[in-house]
Amino acid sequence: WEDTMECLVRHMLLYKLATDQTASIEARLQTFLEAYGNVVIHKKTSDAIQSTAQCIYKEMAKDSEFVGPFFDLSLLKYKERDAIESVLSFLRKDKGNKQSSFDSGQCWENRCRHYLGSRYDSATNIIDWDYTMRMKYYAPIVHKLHYKRWRLKGVIVERQGKCTESNKSLASFVAARHRKRGPVEVKGFWSDIVVSPYIAFGIHTPELRFYERASKQYKKHSVDICESNLEKILSKIAPCTASNDDTKKGQEESNKEEGRDNDDEDNDIPTILEEAGVNKEGGDDGDQKKIKEGQSTDADSKNEAVMTPEELAKRVSVRFLAGDFKKMVINRERYKNLFDLAFVSQNIAHLCMGAKRLGKEIEAKASSGGSDGQPPSLLNSVAASKCVVIAESVKYLPVKLREKKLYVQKLLELGKACDWKSLDTWNDEGVKKFSFPMPEEDQRAHAPADATTATKDVRTKEEKESFPECMM
Repeated sequence: WEDTMECLVRHMLLYKLATDQTASIEARLQTFLEAYGNVVIHKKTSDAIQSTAQCIYKEMAKDSEFVGPFFDLSLLKYKERDAIESVLSFLRKDKGNKQSSFDSGQCWENRCRHYLGSRYDSATNIIDWDYTMRMKYYAPIVHKLHYKRWRLKGVIVERQGKCTESNKSLASFVAARHRKRGPVEVKGFWSDIVVSPYIAFGIHTPELRFYERASKQYKKHSVDICESNLEKILSKIAPCTASNDDTKKGQEESNKEEGRDNDDEDNDIPTILEEAGVNKEGGDDGDQKKIKEGQSTDADSKNEAVMTPEELAKRVSVRFLAGDFKKMVINRERYKNLFDLAFVSQNIAHLCMGAKRLGKEIEAKASSGGSDGQPPSLLNSVAASKCVVIAESVKYLPVKLREKKLYVQKLLELGKACDWKSLDTWNDEGVKKFSFPMPEEDQRAHAPADATTATKDVRTKEEKESFPECMM
């Protein structure tokens, strides 16, 4: 579910850029990273965004309810589909067209000036303080120079050449009020300007070699982790075609130089739910281990793991939802007890989990004890039995320690009020694999990171419990 059509278009656009099998994995990786996090991009990336938006626009012209390979738009209203087409027409037009004019660099500077206010002249010092006192504590793998470059210019990755084009995929509208004209919609850059996009792909990786340190300095940084994680993802969902044999050989040679085995990269990366031992089918963990062992002995398991986008489209369908979240959940029977897994972001946690100020219909159910005996919650009406709810934390947000603890405490209170149970029986060792490996402070010598040294966290027990990556 998204409340803006620009986000839905961005989801489809990024997937199309990542799965373009006519290009090599390295080229797609760089294009994806620029389109994902850079405010200003290269001309080549801008042309790729424009051509991809043109392709999606043509697909919607043929069938407004489906966009290949698996994006289903049938649940959206006609006005929402028209809004998607207007966003695509904005992206596919040339720079010289006045209707497609968008200066992302100027919008970034305006956001920074408004955020810093009178402190804008001391922006460099403020960024240094934010990194030293906040970002370095929770994600020290993010390099100081990279974080500073992103805060000042909005650039997370740089290639050869200068970024001169605006990233129009980051443009969106926000409701505002004009002094004379009343309510209006303002187009600009309204995304993150403090935390950085490195959090999504550049913090966690199962390969501990990225966390090796020498003289208390990391030998790798978040950009390396981004490229490694995305390379694995792209090789799984959209491997190179036969025409890119030279690229495959180059990747194999680079893997040998770095001491990696090619067979190791074919192994499936477990999710946090699998590591936590959460079994939605209700079986034991031992049964799942037997199933995994039986699958590993199959000679064709590796061939089945790598699927083309066409084969993936036969098994997966992505359906977008938009509009008023309350009315959508309350008035539609099709979503009742439908979802087995729900991820709640921090900006709508109070809406999904809280019972206050959710509308007259929810308050009426709360006063009567609920229509079906369930506590008043929007998620209770759409969640299936044994549904797993994952709530995003505020670990990386620039708020005070006391406020972060209060947020986590409030989430637990809201969950108990909704008659939910916390997963206290999960596998703690498996979940720790998704926590950032913090080496010991006195580890000065150059030594490879392993499970006994690199994953040892120097934070206290209270701080660990206060800053989880997510809550289940």
